Amino acid sequence: MNKQTLLQILHQFVPDLSIESANVNHVGWDHDILFVNDELVFRFPKTEMVRRHTERELALLKALRKAGPVLLVPHCQELRDASGRIVAIYYPIVKGKSLSTIQPEDLLFNENNAKLLGKFLSTLHSISASQIESINFTIHTQDYWEKFYTAVQKGIFPHLPKEEVKLVSQTFTSFLERNREKTGTKTWIHGDLSADNIIFNEENGVINGIIDFTDSQYGDPAFDFAGFYWDYGPAFTRQVLHHYQGIEPSERLYERVRDFYGLQPVFHELLYQLKQGQPVNWPTALNKFKLLRK
Repeated sequence: MNKQTLLQILHQFVPDLSIESANVNHVGWDHDILFVNDELVFRFPKTEMVRRHTERELALLKALRKAGPVLLVPHCQELRDASGRIVAIYYPIVKGKSLSTIQPEDLLFNENNAKLLGKFLSTLHSISASQIESINFTIHTQDYWEKFYTAVQKGIFPHLPKEEVKLVSQTFTSFLERNREKTGTKTWIHGDLSADNIIFNEENGVINGIIDFTDSQYGDPAFDFAGFYWDYGPAFTRQVLHHYQGIEPSERLYERVRDFYGLQPVFHELLYQLKQGQPVNWPTALNKFKLLRK
């Protein structure tokens, strides 16, 4: 939706809201995002599926705030139509900058930030299953990963040399075989804990918030460490895990991150670029994947 349409919706549902400035962010995959007065974030779900995920997100955030996370999370309110359907959710902006805009040197080897992230995930992953409705909701099913691999084979393999196809195939087939055994524990996870969704306070050099729980689900806790591995590497991932207290030993989580979860973000990005018709530098597309896989 364009800016004018979003503003019309706000005027309809919150007529008393004084809007002095409004900026649209179309980067989000799941929502149209409107920043109002540099104080409020309004997120408008793009599809019915995202609306359902948003309901679950609201329930998880409520439970998480009760558990007392060490980092700020959105304190959401919702706008609903006459039938009870979510039109948008909104919350005060979590002050700071997205970690994706910060140079890695500002984060790496920062023990305080690693401790904060480790403690935050310890709290999130400890939330009781009974606190959230639809407990069996899981995006990352075996079928999900098999379909993802099929998409990679169809969309990405034709552009890769044989040696890279073999390397990627080994990574996926090994993971899919282990995943069928379902040996790991499940917890409530953020589901998209990338640098984009981690908020950093430039004044004191400390992470102070986590946003966008749209992909939250009941799944493998190791998945929440994938972004650390992909964005900042093995050393920082181990730092975070050192401060993590979960049901499963940290080393077992790390192995799943190292062998698959921390490598798969590149394929999501490549498939998205192909879908959007964006150019891809295929000779270098998997350089980081190959480096981290060693």
